[in-house]
Amino acid sequence: MGTFSKAIAPAIRISYMVLPETLLGRFVQNCSCYSCTVSRLDQAVLGKFLREGFFERYLNKMRRRYKQKQELVMAQTEALKENYELKGTGAGLHVLLSEKENDLFLRCADEAGEKDRSEITKSRGPRLSSA
Repeated sequence: MGTFSKAIAPAIRISYMVLPETLLGRFVQNCSCYSCTVSRLDQAVLGKFLREGFFERYLNKMRRRYKQKQELVMAQTEALKENYELKGTGAGLHVLLSEKENDLFLRCADEAGEKDRSEITKSRGPRLSSA
């Protein structure tokens, strides 16, 4: 089962199901009473889109475009790698930045005269769990 809503457009609202030959007869017998809510025109347009190779070309174009966007995100976050760890860099456009544990903040605080490191680390604000 799948849908074209994510790949093409949410407004399409056309789903599909791929069945092995052995289940096709049972599906027709038990489910043919359900009426299709998708207009015949939408089905015909999508069918032509698939048959003539437009869907495959569209997917390839979108893959290239999202790859470029992901490369741009990675290039823009390159400067953050010194202080932050990037996770999920192979997961499309979603990247998780988590602060690296380093002593820069604590050294600066020591130089400023702060002696109680536990109070310094508490005052850094809320920390997100790394789990």
